[in-house]
Amino acid sequence: RMLASRNHSPEPDLGAAFTIANFYYLGLRGVKQQLGLALKYYEICGDYNHWEGGGQAGLMHFWGIGMSPEERDLRKAYKYFQKGTPGGFEGCSNRAKRRKKALNKKENSGEEVSLCDKHSINGMGLMNLFGVEGLVERNVAKARSWWELCKDMGDSDCQYNYGMLRLGWMVTELKDLKSVERFAKDAKEPKSEEVFLSNVKT
Repeated sequence: RMLASRNHSPEPDLGAAFTIANFYYLGLRGVKQQLGLALKYYEICGDYNHWEGGGQAGLMHFWGIGMSPEERDLRKAYKYFQKGTPGGFEGCSNRAKRRKKALNKKENSGEEVSLCDKHSINGMGLMNLFGVEGLVERNVAKARSWWELCKDMGDSDCQYNYGMLRLGWMVTELKDLKSVERFAKDAKEPKSEEVFLSNVKT
């Protein structure tokens, strides 16, 4: 824990901080589950630009896990999500395309293409789905775009959220059906889905 401390010189060992955070978050190897301590070490990761740790800290702030309602900070969550998604949606999408292209090459060029953090992508989807006053305008189509990108990266949370959105989660309740219909049309999805969406009662 000394290596993972903010007081460690010249900076915390982020690998150690992330491992400790996971132990506290999941209660691994005999460590008692303590979500508050997990958040502490995930935040250390995020503050020092460890994308995955910051993404986890962001999700904990978004859902209010391991903290009191007063400690919940959506602006901090958004800051961590932004760090884990450099270049925004376009930047993350380009990274994914470059990674796929590199993997499909017959000869490995040795190019290392790092993908955006899955937790942060999921968080950006949540931010856009629910909207945060004064921070992120609610946009179902953008939420779906983020989750579609992340699901193709193999993230189970994004796959679940994407599937739920297609089933109408947070769409009919908040009367955003038209934005989803427009997104489906722009993406040139099968006509049958457009018909299904148009028949959903708001």
